[in-house]
Amino acid sequence: MRTTPRVAGFRSEYLAGFELECMAGFVGIRSEGNKHPLAVVKGATENTAAVQLLLDNLTGRGLDPTVCRLSIVDSAKALSKEIRQTFGRHTPIRRCQIHNASNIVKRL
Repeated sequence: MRTTPRVAGFRSEYLAGFELECMAGFVGIRSEGNKHPLAVVKGATENTAAVQLLLDNLTGRGLDPTVCRLSIVDSAKALSKEIRQTFGRHTPIRRCQIHNASNIVKRL
């Protein structure tokens, strides 16, 4: 299934009433490429409290912080900081190339 219809379904099922709010979320991607929404909170990825709430939610529901996982993030420093604080300083973090390209185009 394509990502766009799945996001639309997730938005209508879980995010009704939040359309005008800033949301931060985590999406899991399995090795075969299937995407799964894992957690969403009201708040920005620049907001340390919102990011920590997301991470606490994930670990509280059983996500093992000792297992190494690649994190792909926007440019928010709070997000990277809290991921490393929760999952360890050696957690691989990469910046989303779509966010990166968008920021470059805005500066041109």
